[in-house]
Amino acid sequence: MMQEVQVSLQLFIENFSRTDTTFKGIAEHQYQFYIAAIDSVGNKELPKLAGTVRVTNGEEVICPGGNTTFVAPMGANTYQWQVNDGNGYTNLTEAGIYSGTTSANLTLTGAPTNLYGYRYRAVINGVPSATEYLIKFAMTWEGSVDTAWENPANWSCNSVPDANTDVIINGGKDYYPQVSSNAFARTLKTNNGASVRVKTGFNLTVVK
Repeated sequence: MMQEVQVSLQLFIENFSRTDTTFKGIAEHQYQFYIAAIDSVGNKELPKLAGTVRVTNGEEVICPGGNTTFVAPMGANTYQWQVNDGNGYTNLTEAGIYSGTTSANLTLTGAPTNLYGYRYRAVINGVPSATEYLIKFAMTWEGSVDTAWENPANWSCNSVPDANTDVIINGGKDYYPQVSSNAFARTLKTNNGASVRVKTGFNLTVVK
């Protein structure tokens, strides 16, 4: 079912004053907005692209060590991306996993799972955007090779979950996981027909 999300849309066009309005769109869809000037006698110029906005449900779920890009409305004079690690928003700089910190697109490359729950927003022409991105990490059991929880090839992200990774195990698989080590997951969801076995002497710690 598609989710309708209301976002605060801020468009900034060169030589025009800022316009704030509210736009409703479908989550995970991108929309483009155009502007056309009309003079006093009714002459209308060709529409020009004013900005692009991606409607998000506020969550960005990626693989551990994965890449993602957050998008702000285009057409502004200045951008500054910020991060909130639970202690309030601070400005990002071009360092480590972050690039595009002063552009419309912020890219995270090789994001570690300790960023789970961090929030991101853009400050556009000095005004903090009402749109926030919440980053999460998750993977699904594929079970296409064997029963080993510890085998990266059995997981959708080709890596083994850690304490900051949400784990989903669906039914209908050739193999189901057996844990032969002290393993971790942030959350564990087993759907109909799925199972997990922890061998004697080992633990599967589910943090949440």
